[in-house]
Amino acid sequence: MKHIDIIIHVLTLLSGIMTALLGFLLYLKYKIKTIRHYALFILTTTFTVGFTTVYSYLSGGFLAGQYTLHSVWQTIPFLLFEIFLLLINYSFSRFALGILNKPFALINQIFFAIPCFVVLLSALTFAYYNFGKDEIMIPPALNSCFGVILGFLFLAFILYSLQIAFNLKKIGNPDLKKALKILALLFIIDMPLQALIVNFNRQPQIIMLTRNLFYFSVNVISIVFAAKYFFIKTPSIMERIEISEVFVRKFGITDRETEIIALLLSGLSIKEISAKLDRSFKTVNNHIYNIYQKTGAGNKLELLNLIKENQI
Repeated sequence: MKHIDIIIHVLTLLSGIMTALLGFLLYLKYKIKTIRHYALFILTTTFTVGFTTVYSYLSGGFLAGQYTLHSVWQTIPFLLFEIFLLLINYSFSRFALGILNKPFALINQIFFAIPCFVVLLSALTFAYYNFGKDEIMIPPALNSCFGVILGFLFLAFILYSLQIAFNLKKIGNPDLKKALKILALLFIIDMPLQALIVNFNRQPQIIMLTRNLFYFSVNVISIVFAAKYFFIKTPSIMERIEISEVFVRKFGITDRETEIIALLLSGLSIKEISAKLDRSFKTVNNHIYNIYQKTGAGNKLELLNLIKENQI
């Protein structure tokens, strides 16, 4: 069992690093924020896996009730782990909202602010219990705070995954739709199981093993999709681009320029656009030049990025 556990840990870490690397390379190539948020999500989960694995083997786990430490620095990993959970929550939320083409609205901000407040409360509770004492103690209240933070993370995974699952019909590309369907199903099924294991099993080795198997599955699905769209073709997130009124007003784009932008981003050449609009090559080329001058974009990918940033 121990050897299997170590193998799963290593595979999870390696696959996480590879997935995050592919994600950031895709972001650098296409400048799409949704990809960056997903890469950050994978990176933070990978850090968390590595961090908790090392710390658990050295200390015997986090959830051991009230116990005594000999120095303040030994409590840093506990609080740092809570911050990691916040980063996972934030990055996954922004990724899901990006897929759904929705803003990080007030309700989303409040939902994220609650665990942030609990992390602050956790730090204040720790300071209150240990002020002026020679030995550092982790009070039981911190385990309660940790449970709330973890609960909000599980809830975020489930709620955003359900939203993605209910909006799959809006995803035009079949590859992306299939990947999102599998990922959403994994999150919806696994999170309740993880909650049951954490609450009723409470054996660190079992908790980490099931968690790592879940993240390893997520990483494998992500690698297959990311590799295909990094080495073969443009990410499907770039499909079905909607040019918002915000973008049009901000850059003073005319109706004709809006039409040309849509055709340009659909993959048509200037010659094909001129034929479709029954306009000369020079006229269309002048429109495109004006578009780039107004927006400051240097190419189609930069123009696409501006449109994505100004959709809301």
